[in-house]
Amino acid sequence: MKVLLAVDGSEPSEEAVASVLRRSWPPGTSMRVLSVVENVAVPRIGMAFEPTVGLETIQADMEKHAGEVTARVAEALKNASLQAEPIVRHGDPRSVIV
Repeated sequence: MKVLLAVDGSEPSEEAVASVLRRSWPPGTSMRVLSVVENVAVPRIGMAFEPTVGLETIQADMEKHAGEVTARVAEALKNASLQAEPIVRHGDPRSVIV
């Protein structure tokens, strides 16, 4: 069985991870842990933004966060004896996840 688990580090995302970890999966099940980084043109509402910080820095921070989240979740799945691959993609999460 192949499973795609989209994560972003949010509380609902963490609940989805916990749900996956509680379930029993058939032998050979592989998980792809996906996080999608949107391209930054304008800071999103609620993000800390200082005029001295360039959009490239914000983009790099988002990519770093996505990499850390997917790696952490993949490691948790591996510790539960599941095959897991962390993946970070760029674009619109609505279309990239589908």
